[in-house]
Amino acid sequence: MNEYAFVRSIEQNYALQERLREKLSRSKHPLVLGVGGGNDAVSTLLLQKQLQRDFDFHPERVSVMAVLPDCLDYHYAEPTPHPLIHEITPHTQRSVQGKLMTQFPERVLAQFAEDFGIDRVLGISMKSGSRGMAEALAQFTAAGSHDLVLACDIGGDFIAVPENHHVLSPMMDGYMLVALRALQERSVCPIVYGVFGLGTDGETPPPLLAEALSRLPEVHEGTFDPTLIAPLAAFHRTRMEPIRYSRTADYTLREILGEGHPNPAEYRARFHTKPDKEAPSKVYYGPFLHEFDPQYYGRYYLFDDLEGVQNPYAIECGNGLEWFLQVQNARTRINHELNGQAYTDVGQILSLEKAWGKSIYFGTPSNKFSPDVQKQIVTDVVWSVRNQVYDYAMIFGQDIQPVESASLAIEPVSADLVLTTPRETDIAEAIRSLQHLLDR
Repeated sequence: MNEYAFVRSIEQNYALQERLREKLSRSKHPLVLGVGGGNDAVSTLLLQKQLQRDFDFHPERVSVMAVLPDCLDYHYAEPTPHPLIHEITPHTQRSVQGKLMTQFPERVLAQFAEDFGIDRVLGISMKSGSRGMAEALAQFTAAGSHDLVLACDIGGDFIAVPENHHVLSPMMDGYMLVALRALQERSVCPIVYGVFGLGTDGETPPPLLAEALSRLPEVHEGTFDPTLIAPLAAFHRTRMEPIRYSRTADYTLREILGEGHPNPAEYRARFHTKPDKEAPSKVYYGPFLHEFDPQYYGRYYLFDDLEGVQNPYAIECGNGLEWFLQVQNARTRINHELNGQAYTDVGQILSLEKAWGKSIYFGTPSNKFSPDVQKQIVTDVVWSVRNQVYDYAMIFGQDIQPVESASLAIEPVSADLVLTTPRETDIAEAIRSLQHLLDR
C-alpha cells in the first residue's frame, strides 16, 4: 500500500467510526436483530454490552427480534400490527410437526428480558419468504418508535461470498439480508451491521472469511473485553446451554474469555428421517473438521453499508419452496435448514387446492454426508413416501435407485430435482406449480 492509500484508509476508518458513534450513541430505542437462527437473538447481548463502552450505546429500551423458522409453529405469541411479527412472551411455545417444545432461546430471553433492559422480544416469521420478511420489517420499523436497527450475526455466514459452499444454515441469514437491503434502500432508519465469532458456526473456512471481510468497502474492527462479557457468559452457561447447546455461542464465548477450544474442531451436519409413521425418527450425522484463524478470536466487526456483501443465498422469494429451488443443486449439494424437514401444507404455500393439507419433505442430503450415508438417507426418504409419512418428497434425481422407485410417481422439477409421491397421487399440478416458482 502506498503512502496516499494508507492515509486514505485511516481517514475512511475514522469517518466510519464517527458515523457508527453518532448512530449508536444517539439511539434511545433500537431494534436489535439476530439475523440467523439458533441462539443468535440471545447472543446479540454480547455485542450490545461491548458497544456500551466502545460507542456510548446506552438506549433507554431495547427490542430484540429473532427469525422464526417457517417449519415450526409458534403458540401463545402476542400479535403485533403486522401478521408476520409476533411478540415472544415467557409463556410462548413452539412445535415441529406436532412435537411441542416449551423451552427455547427466545422464550428464555423473554423470561429474563428485564434483567437486560429489553423492552420486548419479537419474532419475524419466514412463512412469506424473504419478500414478505422485507415488507414486514419495513412496515414495522416505519410504524414504530425505533430509531436504529442493529443487525447482528454470529459466525460470519451473513457476509458469505459466492464461493462458499461450506454453509450449514444459510437460509435465515439470506432472508434477513434481503430484508435489510430493502430497509437500507428505503432509508427508514439508521442501520448498523455487526458480525463476530467469525468461523465459530463451522460454516466458513478462514480464507473465505478473509475474502468476505475484504469485500466490505469500510469495516471497523473492535475487541471484546472479557471482564464485560463474563456475566453474560455465566447467563449463557446456566440458562441457555441446558435447553439448547450452541457450538457457535460456546466457542465465541471461549474465544472472548481466552478459554480456548480445539483447532481444528469436529463439527457435524444433522439430517432427520422418518421412514415409518409408527417408528421413531432417525438421525444421521455428517462429521467434518473445521479450522479457525486465531486473528478473529474475540473480535467484532461493524459496518453500515451492505455494498460488497455478495451472499449467494440472499434470494428474493415468496416462500421457502421457491428459495429451495433456487439454491439446491446436485453440483454444490449445500447444507441448509430445510434438509430433513417438512412443510405440512404445500397446498397453502402453492395456492394449489388439490394439495391442501398435504406435506412435502426435503430429502436432499448435503455434501457434509458420506456417499454411503447419503444412500441410507435417500432410502429412508423413499420409504417415508411409500408409507405415507409425507405426501411428497423432493429428492435429487441422481440419488434414486430404480429398485427404490417402484410404486412411486417421480417427475422432474428442475435439472437436478425430482418430486416423488405415491403413484396413485395426481402429481401434474404440483409439478407445474413448482416449475412456475423456478420461472419467477
